[in-house]
Amino acid sequence: ALDWAANELPIAWQGRTLRLDRLLRRRGADGRPEWWVLDHKLQAAPQHDAELVAQLRRYREAVAALRPGETVRAAFVTGGGEVVEVGD
Repeated sequence: ALDWAANELPIAWQGRTLRLDRLLRRRGADGRPEWWVLDHKLQAAPQHDAELVAQLRRYREAVAALRPGETVRAAFVTGGGEVVEVGD
């Protein structure tokens, strides 16, 4: 299902350069492209750190602005290998 991926990807958004740990595109269950912004964090529960959550949401918002109309999801990948999706 994975058809494109990049690591340490810089993107320009709102006058700033953001560096995404990993951005990938896969085919969703409905066959349409689905983008994932992945942010690697060593701590066990980055989803409980408001600053880190805000940063990841900003990354997702930037990718969504670059890919209008496409699904963009975001998740932390923890030091323990857990994938924790961050919603709105």
